This record gives sequence, structure tokens and C-alpha cells, in this order.
Amino acid sequence: MHLIQGTLDSSTTLLTSGAGLIALGSAFYGVRHQLSVKRMPSLLALTCLVFLAQMVNCSIGFGFSIHLLGASLLAILFGPFAAMLSMASILILQASFLGDGSYSTLGANFLNMG
Repeated sequence: MHLIQGTLDSSTTLLTSGAGLIALGSAFYGVRHQLSVKRMPSLLALTCLVFLAQMVNCSIGFGFSIHLLGASLLAILFGPFAAMLSMASILILQASFLGDGSYSTLGANFLNMG
């Protein structure tokens, strides 16, 4: 479920954005022990596949939509830190090109799905 712009007040937006940045920083720190250079192309390919699979959205009303979530598949195959980085890039692409969520709720969406 993507939160759209205007669903959170400003204090919640700031809190979730800060928490999302801390989680993203820990993912960058943890992925260096988890992922080798040889596995990077397969991670990028599966990230693209998850992005394409998540393009199929179903609206559930009240400004929310749902779709397939590939974070668990990424976490099983590559570990939780690599999955967090992949989901962060997918969420940024979805907010930029597909209109799923917004930049102001990106932190909350990352904590919800990343």
C-alpha cells in the first residue's frame, strides 16, 4: 500500500523520513558484508523484474492501491540489506514514474514495504 501525498501530517512525515534514512543507512552499511560483486548483476535483474511485476496495481479506495510485493523474494535470495536497497530504488522509481506514493511519504512507504 502506497501512501499518497497529504495522507500524513508534517510531523509524521518528518519522523518517518528520518527513520527511513536511518534504515537506508544501515542497509548500505550491512550490504557490504552480504553482497559480492559477482551477485550484483543478478540482484539488479531481479530488482527490475520485481519493479515490472509491481506495475500491476489494484485500487482499494480512499487513495490507496495494492500490488505484488517482491521484498520477501529479494530478501530470501540476497539477504535483508540488499533487499532493502532494492526496494528503496523500486519505491523511488514508482514515485517518480508511476505516481505510486509521493516523495513526501517515501520514508513511510519505505518503512512499510522496505
